[in-house]
Amino acid sequence: MDAKEIGARIEAARRSKGWTQVDLAAQMRVSPSSVQRWERGEVPRVRKLYELAELLELPIEHFIQQEPLVLAHDPGYERVLEELAQIRGDLARLLAREDDDGEGRRPARGARRRPA
Repeated sequence: MDAKEIGARIEAARRSKGWTQVDLAAQMRVSPSSVQRWERGEVPRVRKLYELAELLELPIEHFIQQEPLVLAHDPGYERVLEELAQIRGDLARLLAREDDDGEGRRPARGARRRPA
């Protein structure tokens, strides 16, 4: 795992909480410059990395494994889930409306149209 990738994941996790570097530094009891260094790719000591994972409510593997875990508390993730739910609802309503009136359906490709 590249140190810069670990730093990028630390930054993404911090931002997903809506915290500034100063906020995270205060929570971790370190200087803001320490947080800046971590996010630039200077990997924190193992103990601090564990504390960081616990504070950010993530498993330590999120920072050290090749594939990052999805941040379920990430506002962007929540927005995507809401949009998907909206799309599913819209699709279900459209399908139900077509089933009710039987109209609005296109004939299958290659099918002959009946004269009106």
